[in-house]
Amino acid sequence: MKKLLCIILSVFLCLGALLVSGCGLIEKEQTDDEIRQEIEELIENEVDLDAGRDYTGTLKVLYQDIPSETAIIDALLGAFSQAYPNITIERIPMVETNYLTLLPNMHSTAYRTGDYSEMPDVMWTTNEVFAGWIQRDMLMPVNYFDDADDSFSAADTFVELMLEDSMLGERMYMFPRDYDQIVMYYNRELLELAGIPESRIPSDRALTSAEFNQLLRDLRTAFDNMEGTNPANEHPYSKVRPLDAIWTWGSLCWPTLKSFGGSVMAEDGSVDFNTPENIRAATYVRELIRDELTFGTGTTKHANFVNNLAPLCFETRAVLTDLIDQSQEVPGVAPKDLGVAPMPILDSEENYAIGAGCSGYGMYRYAENPTEAWLFLKFMAGEEGQNAFCSTGNGVPSNKNLLFAENATWRNLTDPQFSALTNFNHDAFVYKWDTAACTLQDFKLLVDVVAAREPVAQAVSEVMTICLGSSLDTYQADIARAFERGAANIYSTIEGYRI
Repeated sequence: MKKLLCIILSVFLCLGALLVSGCGLIEKEQTDDEIRQEIEELIENEVDLDAGRDYTGTLKVLYQDIPSETAIIDALLGAFSQAYPNITIERIPMVETNYLTLLPNMHSTAYRTGDYSEMPDVMWTTNEVFAGWIQRDMLMPVNYFDDADDSFSAADTFVELMLEDSMLGERMYMFPRDYDQIVMYYNRELLELAGIPESRIPSDRALTSAEFNQLLRDLRTAFDNMEGTNPANEHPYSKVRPLDAIWTWGSLCWPTLKSFGGSVMAEDGSVDFNTPENIRAATYVRELIRDELTFGTGTTKHANFVNNLAPLCFETRAVLTDLIDQSQEVPGVAPKDLGVAPMPILDSEENYAIGAGCSGYGMYRYAENPTEAWLFLKFMAGEEGQNAFCSTGNGVPSNKNLLFAENATWRNLTDPQFSALTNFNHDAFVYKWDTAACTLQDFKLLVDVVAAREPVAQAVSEVMTICLGSSLDTYQADIARAFERGAANIYSTIEGYRI
């Protein structure tokens, strides 16, 4: 799910464009055996799997030039340089808005000219992005490196759910950096202002659907009846809505459907999307908007929460520093006021689902320094690299040995910006991680045409967008129609990729 995490709409637009272009620049389709043979020969002839910490070389790393990612890459590369002091690091920062369009264009130029000197060896990516990049032959299937290197095992290292989220078909194209599970943040100051005791939000269990619904309505009533203006944001208190959430984000959209017993694909691979359960889930969210318990279509990227316009927020650990950042134009949440609890139960406990996912790093398909790239990926996955990454506060480790380790860095933040966090509930980020956490792979793996999996996931979010924007007077009929058309669209999408 890093974070997956701040560029969902751009991802959808870019992904669609990439997929429409088919196989992009690939001049000749390769069979699975041809790909395997080519990469095994590369590993045998050009990669030093025995490289130690005295290895000398160069590593080019591409990353998004935004504060959170810069902090993360600084921490990771700082630790990597200490471990491999003879490897020269070349950083390639890229503006966030250009990342998903400029990088494929750079690859196009490099592919046509055969000059890969300007391309990175390693790049940040996510499951939501890499299908299109794979179509353009941009990412290395690193499972072949994993198979060849006896000193490392992805299966023994990563949380299984994140490992699955990093694969397309039988190949692994990304090493997951983080384990992102949605939680419910809350603002203690706004709760107190509304007269809601923090004890109503338990730390060791999820709120039941009845408790959560009552909490939302009590908060709405309190702020609706409140006079005056919040000096922090200069908005009337009556403008506050209880919950901020990105309902159309796949990592929240799918678990919401699943929480009501919904589905996208049946076990036999047929489309199973136009169902009463899915309609009930979308209706639930639409009626939260109707009753002013959440915002609009839910595409604000926690903007209302950090602007003190919502006391509750569904988000992931990947945005922790964004939430407490009080140096921007919005007030942010004071660290002492930031609480966190498990994701609430939206419907029945039987169907309880928590959205999860990850972001991570992939190796460029034509990396000039594959040994260094492989060393970085392994280092990032290990406890040393994971603790360096988690020291930024913006991650839960994907390394399963650190999830519950009491001495793990993510549970013991030392940076001064985190010193004011009060009773911060780290366990909320791994609550029922092994039974309730789910990713889009739940249904994507049931789509037998691999190339259609990302477009199907995109279609699910698009239907939710239509439902949440439906008319107040006709939303019930509109939602039913949206799922009917959505099911037909998913079917035609899958069949179209069979051609």
